[in-house]
Amino acid sequence: MNKAQLYEFLLSKLDEMSFSKLSLSNEIVAQQWADELWPLIAAEIDEALNVKQKLRLLRARDGLRQRDLAEKIGETELFISKIECGRVLPSQAVIEKIAAAFGVSVDALQVSADALVEREPNDEGA
Repeated sequence: MNKAQLYEFLLSKLDEMSFSKLSLSNEIVAQQWADELWPLIAAEIDEALNVKQKLRLLRARDGLRQRDLAEKIGETELFISKIECGRVLPSQAVIEKIAAAFGVSVDALQVSADALVEREPNDEGA
């Protein structure tokens, strides 16, 4: 979703609700709402993208399948798949379990994805 799509969605909902009795046109109201809501929605979308990308990078780094990670954190493989597809944004508790499973801090899941791949997997064998 982008800001233009949000505007179109809001406008369609205003039209359905017959808000045309307002002194402002539905287009103006929808644009104002889109301008105010977009930063909030964009932040959520960005967070969801970051979590899913970082989760994939961490799994690849450690050579884990979705099933392996699911077992480590007490979730289902389907749930991990939904996170990686961006269909679910995990709760803070799940993010903490994921961080613990990969031996990284919760903050590491919020830093740039490049920083996550720098660590060599399983340094114990060196």
